Amino acid sequence: MLERWGTYVAVFDADRDQVPVFTVSGRWIGEAASPDAISDLIDAYEEGDPR
Repeated sequence: MLERWGTYVAVFDADRDQVPVFTVSGRWIGEAASPDAISDLIDAYEEGDPR
């Protein structure tokens, strides 16, 4: 399942806890450890922290 937040997209897979996150243009942002960590990952990316 895909879920979009503005210019970001997260890919949810019921078989995994980790959540890959991309921009809508396809740029890799990173992998959140859990759905609860998606906003932290996006915030870090926006602040220039390459996780």
